[in-house]
Amino acid sequence: MFESPRVSLFYRVNSEDFITSVDDNWDRFAHENSTPELVGTVVGTWLWKHLTGSSVLDLNRSIVSRVRKSGKSVGYPFRCDAPNRRRDMELILRPISDGGVEFESWVLRETPRDPILLFDNHVSRSSELITMCAWCRKVKAPDWVEAEVAIARYDWFAAEPIPGISHGICPQCFESFNLDPQKVA
Repeated sequence: MFESPRVSLFYRVNSEDFITSVDDNWDRFAHENSTPELVGTVVGTWLWKHLTGSSVLDLNRSIVSRVRKSGKSVGYPFRCDAPNRRRDMELILRPISDGGVEFESWVLRETPRDPILLFDNHVSRSSELITMCAWCRKVKAPDWVEAEVAIARYDWFAAEPIPGISHGICPQCFESFNLDPQKVA
């Protein structure tokens, strides 16, 4: 594991939640995260089309709304893993003029690892779904555990194609947002 120098990634949305700008680090990060389809294509798109899972969408909308209504910044940790590295990150949302919101994120720590197919967006997936926390990347198997633990325990990759991912939020992450996990699907 190594500490990463703070290189921020910025993007902005307008009052209707359309992405209005991304900074120069956006394309680099998209390539590093094995998502080349996001290079040069997100400006002008609706922010919420890029999120999956109703609880994830609801929580993110609530956070953006809170930033707009309070006029205050909100920050929290999250993970954004690539197939060959674990990334612990931080995100701050700031209100900007005309009801827009600026998002700034940066890598706190990166841990290289052997590639994990579960984090590869370009492998074939079965109709079977596993639930992954959108913030900490733990999976529900049936308890919430680190993806690496669940993969070893349940041998999800013994057959191809591998399971698909449904995003949700684990109880620990709900608690960090002061929410009740029983109130969100």
